[in-house]
Amino acid sequence: MLDKLKNTVKHSAIYSLGNLSAKLVGFFLLPVYLHYLTVEEYGIFAIFEITAQIVLEIMLISIPTAMMRWYSYEENADKKKTIVFTSFVFVFAVALLTVLVAVPYSGNLSTLFFSTIKYSIHFTILFFYIALLMINRMVLNLIRVKKKSSFYVMLSLTQFTAILLFNIYFVAVLKMGVKGILLGLLIGQILLIVLSAKFVLSNIKVKFNFTVLKEMLGYGFPLVFSTISSMTLNLGDRYLIKFFLGDAAVGVYSAGFKIASIINVFINTPFQMGFLPIAFSQVNKPDSKRFFSKVLTYKTLLLVFVVTVLTFFSGNILEAISNKKEYLEAIPLIPLIGFVFIFKGIQYVLVLGFHYVNKTKFSAYIVFSGVTIDVLLNFLFIPKIGIFSPPISMIISYIVMIMLTYHFAQKEFFIPYETRKIMALLLMGAGYYIINIEIENFILWTEVLIKIILLAVFPLLLFYFNFFEKIELQRIKGSWQKWKNPLEWKKNFGKIKIK
Repeated sequence: MLDKLKNTVKHSAIYSLGNLSAKLVGFFLLPVYLHYLTVEEYGIFAIFEITAQIVLEIMLISIPTAMMRWYSYEENADKKKTIVFTSFVFVFAVALLTVLVAVPYSGNLSTLFFSTIKYSIHFTILFFYIALLMINRMVLNLIRVKKKSSFYVMLSLTQFTAILLFNIYFVAVLKMGVKGILLGLLIGQILLIVLSAKFVLSNIKVKFNFTVLKEMLGYGFPLVFSTISSMTLNLGDRYLIKFFLGDAAVGVYSAGFKIASIINVFINTPFQMGFLPIAFSQVNKPDSKRFFSKVLTYKTLLLVFVVTVLTFFSGNILEAISNKKEYLEAIPLIPLIGFVFIFKGIQYVLVLGFHYVNKTKFSAYIVFSGVTIDVLLNFLFIPKIGIFSPPISMIISYIVMIMLTYHFAQKEFFIPYETRKIMALLLMGAGYYIINIEIENFILWTEVLIKIILLAVFPLLLFYFNFFEKIELQRIKGSWQKWKNPLEWKKNFGKIKIK
């Protein structure tokens, strides 16, 4: 069991290193953006960024995920390649259709979103970027399902480096602003397609299977509604902030969101990428349910601890990377957004229960309920409490979705989740958040000292709550003995096998 958990952590860590795409570029380039872009410009870029994500997820109809599922269940090698070819042809057609339909309306969209025609070229670049991103989503999912982790990391690191350099050149040197960011992202997608072409061609068989496509669409179509609802829940707040408060408020909120998104970049997203193929392969194994239970427990532990660290030091991070005082208004938002990501991470694991029994329509209903609550709360509270409304509304919405998902998913595919331990972790996180509020006005050195002590106490509290089982304590002791000597690290890393 623990070996399986270690394998999940290994693959998630690999994908964390490899997931150096647009989101991670945005995180690493945040100091550049906050230095060279005004609050309003950064707000405009945030609108382009979330528009790309929403269009991408809607148009893909979850075909990349469906391809992984059908590929994992198929035993015949030739049929596997047929599934890949069928999926790629469909996604390529959707990408081409997106460009042909959307690009002619770039000027209209510029006027609709920003009341000026000057952003029409931005929208044109955006739609070509989205089209290539669709194809590359298929490429990366194929690499994942083939478990070619090293190749995934190599591709992503190369793409990351290219995007990073082009963004710095376009934004910091040529002063191209938002258009420069979009051009850098587009070039990164072109590079990934070129570098992965040989791998893709070696894993396809030119035979289109309408039956498989129909089945995959049947699997993915209900997820479209779930996806739209989920994207509205997680990204739609930027549109509402723009509507009620303007581009500057979007810029402030997006800066806080970007710092908090370190949790998504390094934990939630890589976990989803690394765990999904493993989950599909383990679902019929005898000990799968205990495995899924432990995954949720340890993922929640990691999320709560990282959010606690972020809560303590995010203000210092933002002060260090921003030369504009307007961005500092985002500091109180960061811990709240961090808690959103905790609940989002829990919800993702719970909702997989519907995927295991191919009843994804339930997740669509539940997410729709959550987004309805979120939108209503934001319409009610953004005019009153401004940019604090979205994270509070999302926390409430995710709690409702978690309760509904747990209730219905357990009926379809029961998993003995360790709810007591998860509740204890959430209470610890809330307690640390309250303590942080109480000590934030202390003298700096005193505040930092208290926070370091509190973080050191964190694992002791886990022992107090009887978080670890006997075998887990033995493994922890063994790991400490193995890694406590830095001189042995090189040898230990050499023993780690990456396929």
